[in-house]
Amino acid sequence: MNNGKQFEKTIALIQETFKDSEYTQIFRNYSIPNSSGRNREIDVLIASKINGFEMNIAIECKDYKGKIPVEKLEAFHGKCERIKSINKKIFISANGFQTDAVNAAETFGIELMTAESLTRDFLLQLLPVRQIKPNFTYKFNSLVLTFDADEETLKKVHKDSPNIIYSVDDSNTKSIKQILAEVVNNNRMQIFNAALLNWMTIKDYKSEDFPVNFTLTFTNSYVKTSEGQNIDLLELNCNTMINFQFVTPDNITGRTLKDNNGNIKANAINIKLGNEVQSDIIMKDDEMHFYATDGDKTTKMQTLLTYDSKAGKFKKGG
Repeated sequence: MNNGKQFEKTIALIQETFKDSEYTQIFRNYSIPNSSGRNREIDVLIASKINGFEMNIAIECKDYKGKIPVEKLEAFHGKCERIKSINKKIFISANGFQTDAVNAAETFGIELMTAESLTRDFLLQLLPVRQIKPNFTYKFNSLVLTFDADEETLKKVHKDSPNIIYSVDDSNTKSIKQILAEVVNNNRMQIFNAALLNWMTIKDYKSEDFPVNFTLTFTNSYVKTSEGQNIDLLELNCNTMINFQFVTPDNITGRTLKDNNGNIKANAINIKLGNEVQSDIIMKDDEMHFYATDGDKTTKMQTLLTYDSKAGKFKKGG
């Protein structure tokens, strides 16, 4: 083994990352009882509490000169399996892992890191509070145009592949891409909500983009063939793609609200998502209330739909 300098740097980075988090504690060489009551030592334990949920992250750190063998992963997994309060397992190595160790980690659900690649951003993402931020990619596919024309005329339209839309009421012309971009910009919230529903219901979706299908109805609009013939456009159907980004809050703080007699009335968590945007979660008895603040405006959030993953159905309200 090495002299432990890399291990000390890793501990320092973890402590620095969470030093301002009120409900997060870092324990080093922490003894914790397993299911048999026997104390087992964890190199580093990150203990946090968010939304009333206890989060315990066990981290094993090894400063070996060579790559970590599979036996060390098996021992770490076996130790953590008998400590029921552990939610997540991370193994950090100074010099990487042997191939069989990597395969074992995937089976055991252990996240592998090298000390060199460990960053503050990675550590912050360990805590389960993140904001879903939609990124409108302006990618469109499955485009279908419907025209008011007979079969022979449609062949000309297909051959010419029209891209410019003309309007009887407006002398300005627009490309199909311009029209689609305007629709997305004018209906961002509706499109985001539809994409979010897709994200909730589609299991094991392989793509990073989520499709939203919509249809535009046209009146007094037409395209022209290369021969100058006007052909009325009735509908345009396509998918627009939304990319979800998961943004870690800038800061998470918690507080307890008490009455004049010192009795606890509620617990509150404040999540700052930027200079102007923040969320507050108020927990009282078995109820949770969500508030969003953007600038000077605070709004109480309402649950419109909930999704039952077992039944595969939505229902209104909470």
